[in-house]
Amino acid sequence: MFDRYVQDKRRKRPLLYAAFVVSTVVEAGVLIFFIIYSLIHVEEVQPPPLTVQFFATTPPPPPPPPPPKASSKPKTPPKVVKPVVQPTEVPKFIQPKLEPDPPEEKDTGGSSDGVPGGVEGGVAGGVAGAPPPPPPPKEEPKPPPKPKVVPAIRIRSEKLSGEDPHLPAVVKAQRRGSGMVMGAYKMCIGLDGSISDVDIVTSIAGADDSIIEVLRTWRYKPQQIPVCFIQNLQFVFE
Repeated sequence: MFDRYVQDKRRKRPLLYAAFVVSTVVEAGVLIFFIIYSLIHVEEVQPPPLTVQFFATTPPPPPPPPPPKASSKPKTPPKVVKPVVQPTEVPKFIQPKLEPDPPEEKDTGGSSDGVPGGVEGGVAGGVAGAPPPPPPPKEEPKPPPKPKVVPAIRIRSEKLSGEDPHLPAVVKAQRRGSGMVMGAYKMCIGLDGSISDVDIVTSIAGADDSIIEVLRTWRYKPQQIPVCFIQNLQFVFE
């Protein structure tokens, strides 16, 4: 019985050796395949553009003027000016009358509302000749606040709607086999959450117009001040 067990064990040894050799060859082949694939297939990931914002510092206040130096000259007392006494009476010149005085108009007892030549003429002349009141000053409109540049990650969570842009079929056909293309666009959000302006930072030839048209349809939450950010787009060609 022990001999039979030893014979069975000897029969299984070649099978175990063959299985060990096959598994070693398969593992070595898989390892060599991944090493070759990693050397051939290299993906380059470009870092996002860095936005630098400079703030102007206020200049320091000018130094105070030096105190005036005390003069060493002795002060002379002010001169007393005697007042000039003018005569209290003004001489009058009496001229002879050349024309007689006009006769005085008699009071007819009429009311002040409709007396011809009296109050009516004075009131009408005064009201008609008075200048018109000046117009009220116009209030100048306040300038809109300047937009603030923020990272795209900060504003991404406030997006409400908007589809992702796609490249036109002509551009895809031209760039087939190139692997990947990237573009960057500066987007500004108004106070109501709509896109107020889109500027090109990194252009994609032949596709900028269609991409900007889709980006203008994006909607965000209402903002307290206008906000701008850089939107990076990456298109991969299979």
